[in-house]
Amino acid sequence: MTARSASTSWPAEAASVPAARRFVRAALVDAGLAELTESAELLVSELVGNVVLHVGGNVEVRVHGDDEGVLVEVSDRSPVSPALRTFSQSASTGRGMRLVHSLSAEHGVRAHGDGKTIWVRLTAAAADRDDGDLAAAFADVDWLAELEQPEPAVGSDDSAERACLRVPVRLAA
Repeated sequence: MTARSASTSWPAEAASVPAARRFVRAALVDAGLAELTESAELLVSELVGNVVLHVGGNVEVRVHGDDEGVLVEVSDRSPVSPALRTFSQSASTGRGMRLVHSLSAEHGVRAHGDGKTIWVRLTAAAADRDDGDLAAAFADVDWLAELEQPEPAVGSDDSAERACLRVPVRLAA
């Protein structure tokens, strides 16, 4: 398979969430990765929704599909990284980053001069996790985060990017 990339942006408003889902679905089908659309649509909904609720401005979505899976990136103007939150069982919000964590092969945050990019890597193996594995990943609060230098984004000036947070997903034994 030839690697395929696509990107677009919208104003951070409610209508951008379903637009982002449609964009990701079309990009994955075009790249021959239709089996990853359900997870990718759910995660991009969460990430774009966070920009709508907490940041404002514009939101950019990039999708890069290859033989390994798909990398979905959501960029906004805020330098504040998302955080894993605690929540009550009756809370209607606060589970988003746990959802990102449980459905992805890995994810992270890359800061840049005017904001950040949250990236999520999805693979067929991650998409095929059973419910027990998903529950274990969802409950895992030790994210094993490490600070490292980011891989430069395609077409970006890597000198303008700072360290990124990379979070590999591990399942509890």
